[in-house]
Amino acid sequence: MKTTLIFFFMLALLSSPLATFAARPLDFDGDGKSDFAVIRNRTSGSNTVIDWYIAQSSTNILRHAQWGLGPADIPLPADYDGDNKTDIAVWRSSSTIGQSYFYILNSSNATVRVEQFGLEFDESRVVGDYDGDNKADLAVYRQSGFGQQTYFIYRGSLNNPNGNLTYVPWGTGSSTIYPGDFDGDGKYDFCVRQPGTGRFALLRSSDGGVEWINWGLPNDGLNPGDYDGDGKTDFCARRTNGTAVEWYILERDGGGTGAAPIRWGRTGVPIQFPIRSGDYDGDGLSDIGVYQIGDGQPGVFFIRRSSDGSVLAYQLGTSDAGDAPL
Repeated sequence: MKTTLIFFFMLALLSSPLATFAARPLDFDGDGKSDFAVIRNRTSGSNTVIDWYIAQSSTNILRHAQWGLGPADIPLPADYDGDNKTDIAVWRSSSTIGQSYFYILNSSNATVRVEQFGLEFDESRVVGDYDGDNKADLAVYRQSGFGQQTYFIYRGSLNNPNGNLTYVPWGTGSSTIYPGDFDGDGKYDFCVRQPGTGRFALLRSSDGGVEWINWGLPNDGLNPGDYDGDGKTDFCARRTNGTAVEWYILERDGGGTGAAPIRWGRTGVPIQFPIRSGDYDGDGLSDIGVYQIGDGQPGVFFIRRSSDGSVLAYQLGTSDAGDAPL
């Protein structure tokens, strides 16, 4: 580098200034709302390809695209070309040559962008806007042995004609990534949950300051999002309590759910999987949601609308085809 398939969360991805980075991932049509989308592995000749099915909220038209090879490719949709629309993209890691590649379909002009970036065992789900130009930058998180130094590595797209890489040492081996813009400066910060704890270590991009945040339990699921619409990523821990799924939110302004979680989702059959929070009602705040699938039934998204607390249900995908939500 120049210096099976189940995906149930994705990164918050910046599509326009302030708030949208944290609140509105998966906006493929640029209308200010997250779109419902599923992916499907399908055999085509000697390959397994990835089919994308995107329900564009502006037109209610179901868009289909074939992009990537399953099950190894990792879908990484983001706004890489800066047109305020999420681009279809995957990251492909190669065990034969040890190098990895981004394959991006630019929504602005339907061209293909192929970039060598990262190594085989890097964590690729840290793509974001690290330089504040409203474009997602190529990025990986490089792990090491337990207790050893780990690195965020990104290639800024602003004023970087030579394609230089930036290495930021942050975290240790077995840390859990928690990406987002926590200080509201339009740039991704560097944040991890320390191994075996509910403690987050945050390095702010605005001033280089360090914060330590205690939130949740070591095994809680994590759902970054902007739940109060202030342009800053909030902390959200998610856990199962009996048959219920509980969401604990700590807003950057000090508000949130506190010790009284939001109950959204359940365990059992059909199975409900928590999904990455997005802004599905267009009010600038992240909504929490689950995807229900199983027993040969169609898949259904159940979203808790932040605007009024009501249920938004949308049917997309099927268990028979092995569909999974983005």
